[in-house]
Amino acid sequence: MFGRLMHTIKTAASLTGLNANTIRTWERRYKVISPQRDAKRRRSYSEDDIQHLGILAKLVENDYSIGKLAGLDRQQLKQLLQKIPHTTPVTNIKDVSAKLSGAIKTGDYKKFRLLIGLTLSLFPPHIAAEHVLAPALRKIGDLWESAQLDVGAEHTFSRIIIEHVSNALGVLRWAASGPLIAFTTVNDEQHEIGSLMACYIASSQRYRSHYFGPNMPVQSLMEHVEGQNAIALAISVIRTSGIEHTMDKLKRIDDALPGHIEFWIGKGSCVDFELGEFSPRTRIFSSYEPYYRHLRLLNP
Repeated sequence: MFGRLMHTIKTAASLTGLNANTIRTWERRYKVISPQRDAKRRRSYSEDDIQHLGILAKLVENDYSIGKLAGLDRQQLKQLLQKIPHTTPVTNIKDVSAKLSGAIKTGDYKKFRLLIGLTLSLFPPHIAAEHVLAPALRKIGDLWESAQLDVGAEHTFSRIIIEHVSNALGVLRWAASGPLIAFTTVNDEQHEIGSLMACYIASSQRYRSHYFGPNMPVQSLMEHVEGQNAIALAISVIRTSGIEHTMDKLKRIDDALPGHIEFWIGKGSCVDFELGEFSPRTRIFSSYEPYYRHLRLLNP
């Protein structure tokens, strides 16, 4: 859709927090990346190059030696990233979120795409979802509602997030061996990103996942979930219009779901319903952090 986009060293430095001299030194001395050059010998960097530099920058920031990191492949570097405590510095998250907000305001799809890739490379999935992706989606929605963003831009920004999260999810699924969780939205709920991000977080904790996509009719959903041997069905509810109809569908699912399958509902901040309206096996999550903690308790 977007083709292979290339970027200047100034962009690479801005997005990774490295200065241009450090990038050149790492290229020359440690051969960590091999940027392309144009006819005037100016460097140009791919999205993958920038993600790789971002990972290295994060590890060096946490006292790893660039000399030792240089010989490691991407998978080995990501394994080291996972050892870094999940107390990601607030300044880093705020910096990424501020840059994403700026890219959304200016309609800079190229920069937005780069920043989403960096976010998924650098931060654990539950932190990326809670502190970067969810705020970005709220920003997109707010600008669209205030007519500062047209529907084409809103769809394009959302599609970039979906593509990146889907790709990351595909990688994580290979290592999944835990219990199975099914994910979807009910029919007429087209906003799938909440459900997709929940699936991504679960896969990062080695849960097997079945992602139905959005807009699943209740009867068809029940037929398929029962055959999947899932421990839970997770449904995302974002929209606020027609909430009475959505509640009716959620209650129908709650009534029809076999007793051994937990029912999880992730709801947006504007969606108003309470846990007492459902059976005891139902859990409602208003953010990704408590959802992540629950996953850890179930499959430590």
